[in-house]
Amino acid sequence: MERLGFWSAALAAVFTVLWTVAALVTAVVSPPASWAGIDAYAASFDSRQMLMLVPVLMLAPTFVVVMACVYAYAATDAKPWALLGVVFAAMYATIASVTYVLQLTVVRQHVLRAARPLAWTSSSASTRARLPGRWRRSATSS
Repeated sequence: MERLGFWSAALAAVFTVLWTVAALVTAVVSPPASWAGIDAYAASFDSRQMLMLVPVLMLAPTFVVVMACVYAYAATDAKPWALLGVVFAAMYATIASVTYVLQLTVVRQHVLRAARPLAWTSSSASTRARLPGRWRRSATSS
């Protein structure tokens, strides 16, 4: 367990450093532009913007292992707090993993095809006909 804790903590540190480097490289290579709508964003989209999601995606499960090792080595009176840390780490890993996988797959593919990510932003008549009343009115006014 000690060896597992050491290597998972080392990997977590490496993934954190990689994320920092990737974020800095992304900010320099393709700096974020001011928001001018989805069409402008899709036209200027660069896949390198997604680079920093990869190390964070790897960090999530590694962090859960680190926290499980902390729990295993915690003193008896500290076990409830360590278990709470494992629970929060698992929640973080779940939410972060789902978010980053969606960003890297679904969102990226939609942007690369310059598709609108939400159906109700479309101005087509068939889409408006399927929308509930208040959304239908807002879709026709845009």
